[in-house]
Amino acid sequence: MFERVRTTVLEGDDATGYQVAFVFREVAATMLSTESRTEIYRKVAAFLCRPKGRVIDSARTLDGIWYAIPGGDLPLALFWAYLLLPVFNQPLTETQRDYMLDRLMIVTALNPSAQSGLRPLYLAFLGCLANVYSEAGNQTRSIEPRQENSRKSLGRRRYA
Repeated sequence: MFERVRTTVLEGDDATGYQVAFVFREVAATMLSTESRTEIYRKVAAFLCRPKGRVIDSARTLDGIWYAIPGGDLPLALFWAYLLLPVFNQPLTETQRDYMLDRLMIVTALNPSAQSGLRPLYLAFLGCLANVYSEAGNQTRSIEPRQENSRKSLGRRRYA
């Protein structure tokens, strides 16, 4: 089947990789139900976040996090976002650091419910991300996740 569709539906080659041509992606998207799209996002996220042997590819994992969110797989998104934070202890160029931080910022918008059991992981991620921003010299951004979290917590607190 791959050989049949290679020259019509797929673009690319063995060296650069393959992707479905834009026109076919758009047509296919109109034919998918919401449940099918969600399942596709989840499968793609799981595939992209899977380590290759003992190596975690940060760029692929960041892409996987972005697919996990519309797929509704918040545990996967939070787990891998938290797991990527030690990468910032390695020597990175400013461009690499900024790219990764920009891609991870979407996770700060998740705000999982207390019932999901993900709140401790989410709060740990926010705290660590704020520290990464602080160490990178971006004091404004280092405060934002903490302030946002404080506002969310205060909004739900009941006072007698």
